Amino acid sequence: MTLAQTQTTELDPSFGVNGKLDVRTPGNFRNDLSTLTLDASGRRLMIHGAYERETSTKSISGVAALIDDGAFDTRFGDTQDGLTTAPPVNLAASASSVAKLANGSFFITGAAYNQLPLINYDQDGKFISIRDIAEGPQSSTPRLLGMDDKFLLSTSNRSGGVVYRRHADGEQDGSFGNAGKAIFLTGNSFVSTLHMARSAGTSFYLAGEVGNDGFILRMNASGELDQGFADGGVYAVRMIDARYTACRRVIELANGKIVALINSSGSDNGAACYLMCLTATGQIDLTFNRGEPLRVPGEVGEDMTLQADGEILVAHRGVMTGNKLTRYFPDGELDIEFGSEGSITFTDEQIGFVKSVMVQPDGKIVVGGTSGSITTLLRLMA
Repeated sequence: MTLAQTQTTELDPSFGVNGKLDVRTPGNFRNDLSTLTLDASGRRLMIHGAYERETSTKSISGVAALIDDGAFDTRFGDTQDGLTTAPPVNLAASASSVAKLANGSFFITGAAYNQLPLINYDQDGKFISIRDIAEGPQSSTPRLLGMDDKFLLSTSNRSGGVVYRRHADGEQDGSFGNAGKAIFLTGNSFVSTLHMARSAGTSFYLAGEVGNDGFILRMNASGELDQGFADGGVYAVRMIDARYTACRRVIELANGKIVALINSSGSDNGAACYLMCLTATGQIDLTFNRGEPLRVPGEVGEDMTLQADGEILVAHRGVMTGNKLTRYFPDGELDIEFGSEGSITFTDEQIGFVKSVMVQPDGKIVVGGTSGSITTLLRLMA
């Protein structure tokens, strides 16, 4: 089933043009603001990444806020056009991550090698401050995670992974790790955190790649590895016959189990993506697809999220499969009542590359990606 065939029943006609929004930033320059989130209140859709504002040759990191029909929220941003503006010193060409705080303010960061930028905006997207907290060159793209009135920032250097915890004003939290900093997967020259997620308690997860393997790691509130999870706090992921494995996303379910989206490449079968599930203690969950990794169609798993009933939505793509959204039950069974036999396929006219997915509080599904040189958003009915 493609949305071209079922557009009147699948796409939300109140969003953009018949459910599709091509994001046009000031000057109509190139932009990739395809990563989706909601503001701290859960009512305003926010997108982030990179865009060009005053010139077509320089990308800046940015966040945009949209109202319900997809138009820019003109209450947001210093120039009140729905977008954040670049800080006085633009250290990162793209916002890789956003940390939302309980007071509505947020931080963004991005890859800058010798710098580790923290850019702070208030709840209305107005610039507050920028600081560089780098202690040396960074060897991976930094990631953020909001934790109520604090936030975490994960990066790495040539000795392993590093995670910082800071207060809402950006100052380090001395009660975390060693003076606000904890290290993990030490002794590895390449560690890349691709995702961070909260646990139901005060713990949190980091997921990504270390060397040629993937990892899922759980750390407690004091910055120590959770010894009750997997092998000393770390679950190593290596797909059979694959040369490279990475954990792209991780989500803790309501029952404490952990679902992960895994990408692999370098095998005889080429690239592939999978879902896998662990118990709350970091062991293979035998009730999820009989304990085996669940093959997802296509080659690249981009994102996943949960619906209110616990069903799992996966955004993925492949050369032969195209851009898809597939839904699974919490036990890994395909929900064949979703789309056509469990999947919705997007046409090339609707979106070029699917990159993210999220569920709004009203149950509507938003898919983010790019089409050519601009951001495209699609919203599906609940």
